[in-house]
Amino acid sequence: MVSLFESEAESIYENVTLMPQNLIVTIQKIDEYPGASQSGYHLWPGANQLTQYLCQNWSILSTNRVAEMGCGMGLASLCVAALGALDKSCELILATDGDQKILDKVLQSAQHTTTETGTSLLPIETCRMKWGEDLEQLTTDGYAHTFNLVIGSDLIYSDGLIEPLLKTVFQLLNKDDDQACFLLCYSFHGYVEEAVQVSQAMHLKLEVLMDTIQDGGYSATSTGMRIEKYTRQ
Repeated sequence: MVSLFESEAESIYENVTLMPQNLIVTIQKIDEYPGASQSGYHLWPGANQLTQYLCQNWSILSTNRVAEMGCGMGLASLCVAALGALDKSCELILATDGDQKILDKVLQSAQHTTTETGTSLLPIETCRMKWGEDLEQLTTDGYAHTFNLVIGSDLIYSDGLIEPLLKTVFQLLNKDDDQACFLLCYSFHGYVEEAVQVSQAMHLKLEVLMDTIQDGGYSATSTGMRIEKYTRQ
């Protein structure tokens, strides 16, 4: 079945400049169709903010193998592919989402970036993934416990999502890397108490690296961000 987004709305390409590296990547997005702003076809504020954090802190992160959860239009994955190509620091970049059509657009954006902007990108792999489901398949696919860094932005929008998300993330993260972590960026405050409870129950360490959100966020013009870091205890 063809989605409404595909049949009645056109995606547009938008250039994003990564600073301070001054690299340009191109993403597709759909903002002009009702409901797009509540979907992965919209560029959520947290994606811009996570990308900014990655650019500013790239040299101190463990980035040999990087996975993005709920990648949407894939800005953070494209950022990792560009930064990894710049310093040859990445072996694998994996973009994941529950929507295969979104993942196809991420690959189209990568191709458009290299052909239209001249920015070099490392190859991006994609994997359709639903949190908390088919965790054994990650072992079959060779992904289980192999990633040094997992990232995500504006992923939690209702109760009950944090636990399956974290179960999937820590099935991906390398058990033998003390620096392996999950960075979760929010452009709004929400579900903080649930995150604390779930991380404690799963014996995870939760650190707040940054919180500049005022008045709860949820504004299209909001520039604040909250970044949480999850590691094994």
